Amino acid sequence: MKRHFIIFFILILPNPILSTANNKINTITKIVFQSIQKDTTEYKIKGIIKSSDTKEVISYVAIYTDDKRITTLSDKDGQFELKLPEYYFKHKTFIRFSLVGYEEQKIRLKRKHITAGIKIYLRQIVTILY
Repeated sequence: MKRHFIIFFILILPNPILSTANNKINTITKIVFQSIQKDTTEYKIKGIIKSSDTKEVISYVAIYTDDKRITTLSDKDGQFELKLPEYYFKHKTFIRFSLVGYEEQKIRLKRKHITAGIKIYLRQIVTILY
């Protein structure tokens, strides 16, 4: 019972050391939150994936950024949509396209992809076993 009373009493009394520490923590939290808020704008990148040989659409291709934080799959019609924050446009980011049986393709992300979209052609890998 005494422990609870003492802890409660310490928390209620103004303590200059605790208030200084709290002010520093609040300042750091504000700075971090503001820097995160700056990169909250998201841009949609749309595109389509086709075979370089047949020009037919390729379904269910894995699409991801270099850091693999943002990923998606193309749909059954080969189309995809990727939502990317401003951060990926400021840094030299590549988007990778991967599917078993095809060579992985990567492209450098550019602002023009926001309006123009992306058209990717994957080349099929042919393996001959003897």
